[in-house]
Amino acid sequence: MARTFIEAGRRRQFTPTLSHHAGDLVYKDGFFGVSNDDAAFNTGSATAAARPFVQILDGVWDLPANLAFATNIVAGDKVYGDPTYSATSVKLYPSASAAAGAKLVGRAWATVAGAASLARILLFADNQG
Repeated sequence: MARTFIEAGRRRQFTPTLSHHAGDLVYKDGFFGVSNDDAAFNTGSATAAARPFVQILDGVWDLPANLAFATNIVAGDKVYGDPTYSATSVKLYPSASAAAGAKLVGRAWATVAGAASLARILLFADNQG
């Protein structure tokens, strides 16, 4: 293997400054990814989390729907998200009603009802958008 290889590029690790729950969609430094596990923010320090955080950048996930609009998203439709680092799962938008500034997250793997609590989404592995 080439000596310049760093890693497969499917995971990112960073020290969070917010708490995250396993399975939440998180946006950080230009990447959308899913929380590998709970990351408890260390309240004793204003700058460090209890441990490093792993963000998974690819795969099909049942994400907290957190839909911006109560409309169905059809399987195969593009799904957009708020590019904001927050402690809750990123707000999702169907392509037809994506907010200004929303970035491409992936495609709906299955139809998502407007009132759904989970959205099955295929993340764009390389976070293109």
